[in-house]
Amino acid sequence: DSFGNWRFTPDQDHPLSEGAHALTAQSKDAQGAEGEVSEPYLVKVDTTAPEAPSIVDVIDDVGTVTGSIARDETTDDTRPTLKGTAEPGSIVFVEDRINGATAFVGSALVDADGNWTLRPDTPLKNGDHQFEAMAQDAAGNESVASEVY
Repeated sequence: DSFGNWRFTPDQDHPLSEGAHALTAQSKDAQGAEGEVSEPYLVKVDTTAPEAPSIVDVIDDVGTVTGSIARDETTDDTRPTLKGTAEPGSIVFVEDRINGATAFVGSALVDADGNWTLRPDTPLKNGDHQFEAMAQDAAGNESVASEVY
């Protein structure tokens, strides 16, 4: 335009494919003389949702009985540590379903090896708890929910 700005959007018939791209630009004047090619602008297209995360363990570290809490077992730890796996670099969001209601437990960043750990900030109330996790990657794609723990 008259201010030296430009914009380009790939058309629907030629969208950027999934993966990494190094975009460059080059100007051409009215006589056809070409300017220098710009430095690459790196962008990654990611439209694929991560796989469902998993909750692999819940740890009790309070009282006289500590360690892993098996599914459907009882604990006296109101803030047990949840551990799981998910796509490296994603964020895992954990919810708790108790008495027909859903409550946000917290979120955790997944490390480069695909592991995450979360200890609730707010103590859990007495009762049966059903933990479920969902992962969101850097592009904002959301997974389906994990199996309930």
